[in-house]
Amino acid sequence: MEEQVRTPPAHRTAACWLWCGREGVPVTLLAEVEHQDGTAVFHACDECIGRLKQRVLALALGKDAAER
Repeated sequence: MEEQVRTPPAHRTAACWLWCGREGVPVTLLAEVEHQDGTAVFHACDECIGRLKQRVLALALGKDAAER
């Protein structure tokens, strides 16, 4: 996160911040996080967003099954 903040906005690339780290692919804004030195901007590609959704769903279903 600190690296994202230290890089001037004009020099930041909209790379996927999740697993793949690819640049030059379409990305979606995930979050803008205020930090003591500025704002960090995080993006993710559709493939990694899908992967994140699958992991969250699997964890939610596992927790639900454990509670029964």
